[in-house]
Amino acid sequence: MNKNVNVQDNQLQLEKMRYNNNSLAYLLGMLAILFSVLACFIGLNSLQPSSALTVFIVLLNIAILLFGFLSAEKVKTYTKKYTYFMYALGGACIARIFIYPLMLIVNYQKFLSVVFSGGNENVPQNYELAKAQYSDILGVTIIGNLAEENGVYKIVDSGYLWSNGTFRGVLLIVLLGLAATCFIAAGFINYRKEKQLSSYLQSIGAKR
Repeated sequence: MNKNVNVQDNQLQLEKMRYNNNSLAYLLGMLAILFSVLACFIGLNSLQPSSALTVFIVLLNIAILLFGFLSAEKVKTYTKKYTYFMYALGGACIARIFIYPLMLIVNYQKFLSVVFSGGNENVPQNYELAKAQYSDILGVTIIGNLAEENGVYKIVDSGYLWSNGTFRGVLLIVLLGLAATCFIAAGFINYRKEKQLSSYLQSIGAKR
């Protein structure tokens, strides 16, 4: 009896899938786009926007935004081939972790090592030297402004985001990791549900 009930419930769920959208995969796809856009925004605010790498990253983010939105719309209707687009977009976000965030963290640490080398009395001179050396890589919000407090120099924020490049780099890694996870999860869910729906439709001789 219980077995028959479970079979009927399963068939009912599959029948509902014929008329209901794949909302979870769609939601995950849109979340992935949101995380990706936030990461792009923070990245552009952290690195020098005139560099060739930044132009490439902008174009890459535009492509991810367009293909991400298209793929999210398609997996909403259980379109199988866009599962692989979701996987590819997730892979692109993983690859981006090894470009933008690491570039920001490494160069920011080098910037700080130049600024604070040679003692506190040399900081103003070192800051100008480091600013000239890294201004073609790091953005003005990361380089910040030099301030003195109780005889100790420190770099203060010059924008509405924290100027700490390490923090921003880690934040970028988290956002891109979340974007990749959401893209891949959306693809996996769509693949599984599309397979179930296709098998069910084939068993009853129906078309979508």
